[in-house]
Amino acid sequence: MMAKAAGEHVGMIAIVGLDETAVERIRGEASQHGKLWVANRNADVQFVLSGEMPAVQEAERLALAAGARRALILTIPLAAHTPLMEAAAAAFRKAVDRLPLKAPSIPILANASGEALRTVAALQDELRQQMLRQVDWARTMVSMRAMKVRTVVELGPGRVLASLAAKHLPGVDTWNAEELFIDYTGPTTA
Repeated sequence: MMAKAAGEHVGMIAIVGLDETAVERIRGEASQHGKLWVANRNADVQFVLSGEMPAVQEAERLALAAGARRALILTIPLAAHTPLMEAAAAAFRKAVDRLPLKAPSIPILANASGEALRTVAALQDELRQQMLRQVDWARTMVSMRAMKVRTVVELGPGRVLASLAAKHLPGVDTWNAEELFIDYTGPTTA
């Protein structure tokens, strides 16, 4: 699925240290060089833009010129959370439609809105749109704070979101799922 959306002509850039207004201005200017969207709002001053590589590269130049603390083109050859993911998203929707989902027994937070998903229909809609919708981790953290979440486990590589949760949610324990798995080589014989 992801191979359908990957390529040298698309990419993502993390911008740290500029507010949403500045990042939106940069996105607008860089969009003159190609399609570009805000893919992630991770915190008030941490965003990820995603789109065509010439626009991503221009956004890097503009962000650094605007005084960003960091502007890093990610080593992910995708335009995640944008309409450019439509081919992969269509295949993913078909897979989601075949899943035997049940209503969650605990609230599952939508990463696009931060709202709790409590029905099969809401969960299915969130999953079906996952590749195309902007991620709003900042809003999700507001919901987690209101719910008094005490543990955050990040799925996927790295600890970016878990680290942000640790910074913004007082007293929260954070983990990456990879840290929770124990290597098991089988029983040993004496």
